[in-house]
Amino acid sequence: TDQDDPNQYEYYRPQSRGAPQGGDMAYTEENVRRSAETFQSIRKIGGVECTNDVYARGKNRFEFWYVGKIARTTGTITLHQGISRIWNLIEEHACRLRPVELGREYGTLEIWCSKEGDTEILSSQATAKGNAAEDEAWSLVKMEKNVLGSGSDKV
Repeated sequence: TDQDDPNQYEYYRPQSRGAPQGGDMAYTEENVRRSAETFQSIRKIGGVECTNDVYARGKNRFEFWYVGKIARTTGTITLHQGISRIWNLIEEHACRLRPVELGREYGTLEIWCSKEGDTEILSSQATAKGNAAEDEAWSLVKMEKNVLGSGSDKV
């Protein structure tokens, strides 16, 4: 089994993996800083309407873990294309934020997004109130790793 294979255990430790793959979307300090600066620039101009919250979970798990936010401008790319484009960054970041809960799921994580921005508090409370508009705000949409038009190498 995978649990008995010592190499399998080492794979989930970020420091034991090889150099990050993904070019300008690899999980490197330079790319993470650039991504954060781009997010702040878009958010400053477009506000919360340009953002979505990002969550990750293991394939057979119930818990969703908040791992960050994404911002994009209208008319450039869709939410699905944006997530697909930065999948490497999100997955590695999620595993580093939650090593116990998500670290062993590296390579198989599910990525989900809120339909609106700044919903992490509502999502953490996850209390449906029966008000369709309020409940819709914190509902999540599953993302796909490879989306046409995202620049990902597989579609």
